[in-house]
Amino acid sequence: MGTPPVSKSESVEVSDDYTIVIPPSMGKTLGIHPGQKLQLLVYKDQIILMPEVHPRDVRGSMPDLDTTVEHDEDRI
Repeated sequence: MGTPPVSKSESVEVSDDYTIVIPPSMGKTLGIHPGQKLQLLVYKDQIILMPEVHPRDVRGSMPDLDTTVEHDEDRI
């Protein structure tokens, strides 16, 4: 699923148990639904949330990817 080119900003509060709530308007814009699993990544002091994707769901998404592996002739 492609992400729409939208720039939005909203403040959220971290609860005592470190829970945050994604505002419904943001969730709808990004196609996130209740119960969906997200991956949390910390990169350069930023938190990035990405939808969790099963490897079978991305199969065939990179048709130009070269998957050949070079090896010595005397090796299997």
